[in-house]
Amino acid sequence: MKRIDFIDSLRGWAILGVIAVHTLQVSGNINSNNIIITIAKNGGLGVWLFFIVSAFTIFMTLDKKRNLPKKKVVTDFFIKRILRIAPMYYLAIIYYTCLGLFFYNRIPVLDIITNIFFVHGFSPQTINNLVPGGWSITVEMTFYGIVPFILYKIKNLNQAFLFLNIAFIIRVSAIIITAKIIDENALNTEYISLFFPAQLPVFSMGIILYFIVIKQESIKDISKSSYILLSILSIISIFLPKNLFHQNYILFSYLFFGIAVLMSKKRILLLDNKFFQMVGRISYSLYIIHFIVIFWLVKFNLNILYHDSPTINFLLFFLLTVSISSAISYITYELIEKQFQNIGKKIILAQEKPIFNK
Repeated sequence: MKRIDFIDSLRGWAILGVIAVHTLQVSGNINSNNIIITIAKNGGLGVWLFFIVSAFTIFMTLDKKRNLPKKKVVTDFFIKRILRIAPMYYLAIIYYTCLGLFFYNRIPVLDIITNIFFVHGFSPQTINNLVPGGWSITVEMTFYGIVPFILYKIKNLNQAFLFLNIAFIIRVSAIIITAKIIDENALNTEYISLFFPAQLPVFSMGIILYFIVIKQESIKDISKSSYILLSILSIISIFLPKNLFHQNYILFSYLFFGIAVLMSKKRILLLDNKFFQMVGRISYSLYIIHFIVIFWLVKFNLNILYHDSPTINFLLFFLLTVSISSAISYITYELIEKQFQNIGKKIILAQEKPIFNK
């Protein structure tokens, strides 16, 4: 299937935002509130742009296969997804396990096991405790786990919009229930903002995006009952603590959704060009690799490159991190990501070949 270029550009912007916030965090004392620093401080929101794009591309890939046997569609989907995510992530697990053994003389057995099976998102102690940024990987894999259940239930824009409402109900209910079960401390508060149920509305926006952009369905197709339900939820949200309904990343996800719709209709060269498309294609490797690059640059004091201006220092360190990380990520993309994706295709093709009895 032909890749939609603007999707790769969105991935490119997302990963550059993530790298920006992580380089800023170790760029020294940043007290400035100029536009560059403000944007960088919010760069972590790129993760939620990834979630929107992920749901969009999954439905774009699978929707045309609805008429095939369900078992085959689901099996092929998991083969592709696991071989897409696991190889780089397992390398990261090995790397950080060795790093922990070298620097701290410990092997976090529980963290390793839960990360191998991508279930580290089900506990505050493990969700982000081995591979930096690993919380988003477990959230992504959990979403993959429910795709077979929602794919055949969501067949049009109205059903996708209804799922958005359901997702908000699940989000609020899960946060309330979880908050009562676990102790109230900084770790658990962060967990409630990161765990999968809290992200479900963002994934649902990606599904809605698919039906608007690819299926060309109109918002007029959304039933009045769906609008009424969303209105009721919005009114209820006024009386709920802010973190239950509209955290910043939820609000920014609406913005990302609008930008994606705009970019799908008209190419905006500043936002969608060869550079961002290239960065987007290697964005998964970049997500894994940039943490490692930042760690070692800081170890060698290369995070402080210009003493007279914190902003200029940040920009220089950001560009250095992006350059080194991109070079390494291009190699891992070619030698690891693409190779395992090809293996996945071969496994699927092998299953499709008829077996003749001798």
